[in-house]
Amino acid sequence: MVFSDSFSRREYLAALPATTSLAGCLSDDPDLLAIGQITLLNTEERRIDVSLTVEKDGEVVYAGTAHLDARDGTQVDSTTILEPWMGEPADYVVTVSVPSIGSETFETEELVEWYGYDCTPLTVKVSADMSIWHSLKEDACSEV
Repeated sequence: MVFSDSFSRREYLAALPATTSLAGCLSDDPDLLAIGQITLLNTEERRIDVSLTVEKDGEVVYAGTAHLDARDGTQVDSTTILEPWMGEPADYVVTVSVPSIGSETFETEELVEWYGYDCTPLTVKVSADMSIWHSLKEDACSEV
């Protein structure tokens, strides 16, 4: 993946690889949101270990650590997590931790009131100011 300090969030999301189509991202409950996939990007110039925990309706459904190589010029290391529970609308809490950088938490309930879609892929950009991004385009999960 190519990295540039001038990339916007939208450009990062557009650059993500299309991996699989998700059926079942449609929900009759407007208070729930599905996660389509989670991509971890290392923009640091050092190798890092990224711990990821995902809770679905209060139950841990994923806990793991990804080992990502250092950024090499404009090339960043990344990994994408796809799990069978993804695509199912629920209340999700995603927590990402990196030693010496910190942690970030994302809750899908923060989006449901204004988001307008029922499924979102997430991208975690690991850098000094680690952030978790979600897609802002319609049918974003049908493309992953």
